[in-house]
Amino acid sequence: MASSAFSAAKIVGLTGAAWLSGTIAAISLISIPAVSRTLKEDNLSAAHAVKLWRNNFEAGFALAPPIALATASSLASCGWAARNLRTSGVKDGRLFWVAAALTVSIVPYTIIFMKSTNDKLLRYAKKEKLTTSESQETEGLLKRWVFLNSVRSLLPLAGALLTSIVVLA
Repeated sequence: MASSAFSAAKIVGLTGAAWLSGTIAAISLISIPAVSRTLKEDNLSAAHAVKLWRNNFEAGFALAPPIALATASSLASCGWAARNLRTSGVKDGRLFWVAAALTVSIVPYTIIFMKSTNDKLLRYAKKEKLTTSESQETEGLLKRWVFLNSVRSLLPLAGALLTSIVVLA
């Protein structure tokens, strides 16, 4: 990998991981809490709340995995190239590999830790009207989802921080 391609891959990896973290975090810090607040304060029905959640979920699902894969690929190529590029100033590409793994780990994290919550919310989003117990459960499910997704946002953030350590070293 030429030095200019290596530099471009570092930039793509760093900005991709940072963007991905911020995008995931924004849904947890802004969007879904706004839905939950409206559910409580303005009598938004739980059925409508889960539909709003679903719209956010689907938008994130369409963007996050492909961006994570592209970013991780860029970081992995930096890890591979760093061992051959002595002029890059990077003596060891292992941190690039770790950053790549952290960034793409949003996919298995989602499957392992969030699937049951996602599935229940998606099931509720298909209904026109929720039962009283489903409506009551919705607020807790949204809180749980916000927490899990907030943790998920830290994975690409850690990837971005590791990349910045290597890039700035």
